[in-house]
Amino acid sequence: MTDGTWVIAELDGALIGVAAEAVLGVIAPPPVTPIPFAPHFVDGLIGAAGDVVPLIDLGRCLDMAATGQRHDVMRLKVGASHFCLLVDRVVSLAQLTLDDGIESATDDGFTIGTWRWQDRSVRLLDAARLGIDDIAAVEPSAGAEGLVGQASSAEESVAGAAEEKVVVVELGGDRFALPLAGVNEVIEINDWTPVPAAALAVLGLAFPRDAPLLLLSLGRLIGRHQSDGTAHRFVVVERDGARFGLAVDRVIGMRSFRPKDDNPLIEAAPGIEGHYIEADNTPVGAIVIERLIEDALLNTFRTLARSASIQATAEARVELQRFLTFAVGAETCALPIEAIERVIEYSDPHPLPDGGLATVKGAIEVQGRIVPVMLASEWLANDRGTTQGTDTVVGELPGAYVVLRLDEGPVALAVDRLHRILAMPVDRIEAFGRGGSAIAGVARLDGHVLWVLAADRMAGAGREAAVRAGMS
Repeated sequence: MTDGTWVIAELDGALIGVAAEAVLGVIAPPPVTPIPFAPHFVDGLIGAAGDVVPLIDLGRCLDMAATGQRHDVMRLKVGASHFCLLVDRVVSLAQLTLDDGIESATDDGFTIGTWRWQDRSVRLLDAARLGIDDIAAVEPSAGAEGLVGQASSAEESVAGAAEEKVVVVELGGDRFALPLAGVNEVIEINDWTPVPAAALAVLGLAFPRDAPLLLLSLGRLIGRHQSDGTAHRFVVVERDGARFGLAVDRVIGMRSFRPKDDNPLIEAAPGIEGHYIEADNTPVGAIVIERLIEDALLNTFRTLARSASIQATAEARVELQRFLTFAVGAETCALPIEAIERVIEYSDPHPLPDGGLATVKGAIEVQGRIVPVMLASEWLANDRGTTQGTDTVVGELPGAYVVLRLDEGPVALAVDRLHRILAMPVDRIEAFGRGGSAIAGVARLDGHVLWVLAADRMAGAGREAAVRAGMS
């Protein structure tokens, strides 16, 4: 059928038309992530409305002479196929009926026919044929590594699906995500014992807090052979009771993403299954720990643990609880991981109407929600001031927000600096303060005091802030 509304666009000096029912919108060209060995007309992957989709240069796809400047991107959705077309510019919408005299055209696999519009010829394209679902794999040239599999467009994410919480790390300029449930802690290790005749990915064995930890090169595990000679930051994960430290360049932070996509256009790598998309349109490879750490590495850990006569200690480990640690002035504080929704960069809060709790300093927007802001320095100073006389805590300019997940709604706690994720035996935490105190306990960490905060005791302030901000 050709009757209906059509989107008219200019492409290399000619006009093309696409049925409007297939066009989701028009955007400016965003940053593009190149795809190794992709078809010549696929520029790469882009982020569009939260999805990662292929960007097709329509001119190259139609074998047209590249004489124009590409300024617009058309987002198309045909069935389950979601993709984008790069054109010079979108000109107009036009109503077409069967009485308008559609001229037949040579069947090139894309064109339905031609139509006269404002004294110009418009090439009408079949949107269903413009996707890349049926394009075969492109073999790499001799000596090249990797292979892009059968090309297909990303399927539409399920509306309302639960978000997945991950820890995002950086390695060699690329980003990868580890499931938060599988991350024990993030630690720095400067010394370890090499393991003779071990697999290439094994850096060595370390014993933080007298527990064995097999240190692995994440780069080598996923097929990247960069040097790990300066590695000192490790993300600790666990598989079947064995603990492994994955060497990374840096930890970016905790994130909540929509369920990952499995787009075959992203080059496959061992241990990576699908991807997420960051707010800046950066693809984030989704790591599956069970696939990343194979049985051979699991056996290596167990052999080393037995030879060091520490297997019994490993099996009798005390109960651990995970915390996010951060600085408040000169103090180090911690909050349970399960109470944290996300961490984000600090920005000045918007003021709220006068009246109410003095600890509520304003509100910020987090993913479309208005979230009240409180200063961790004031909470800590108030509690310590009532229990230790004249002690106060003076915080520097906050550097981040820790967004707490409370029954009454989220609250953003402004902190000075984020430190790391820490797994700590629960029996090392001593109760502290009264029932209404924001400080739940105190522990010793590397010779310093660690103040463990109680997120649920901020619920009352969060409820009042929400009412004042018109959020409930």
